[in-house]
Amino acid sequence: MGEIGTVTAINDDNGMLTLNLKRGAACEGCKRCLAGLTETEMVMEAENRCGAKIGDRVEVELRDGYLLRASVIMYGGPLAGLVTGVLAGIYLFKGSDKAEALALVIGLACMAAAYLLIRAFDKKRGAYTPIAAAIREDKEDNEDS
Repeated sequence: MGEIGTVTAINDDNGMLTLNLKRGAACEGCKRCLAGLTETEMVMEAENRCGAKIGDRVEVELRDGYLLRASVIMYGGPLAGLVTGVLAGIYLFKGSDKAEALALVIGLACMAAAYLLIRAFDKKRGAYTPIAAAIREDKEDNEDS
């Protein structure tokens, strides 16, 4: 079972839903959502596969096997950029008085570039976009049971 969210808007251009969800344990550091309303709530976009309308409560899922893959890409990609940038900076500036500082700056720049590339690729391809899979008929009070 996926997360449960309430449809707050539907994008007329692409049919994507804007959802308000309670932040689950799996979502704590992901930042895939548009913005955190509070520490316990978040807003995200999802494909409308169930014909949901504004006000409907929907079950949100990722495609099979994509949660772990998305986590590895979103954390591993920038980490690899950081390590590669630092190592390249150390090699390029060895012998300089400020080699470590310059290597750190290059590492941070590579980490940011990796993150931005991943975000741009994801927005273009949409492989890790959540899916609104089913409309839920249950009451909001029964969500945790």
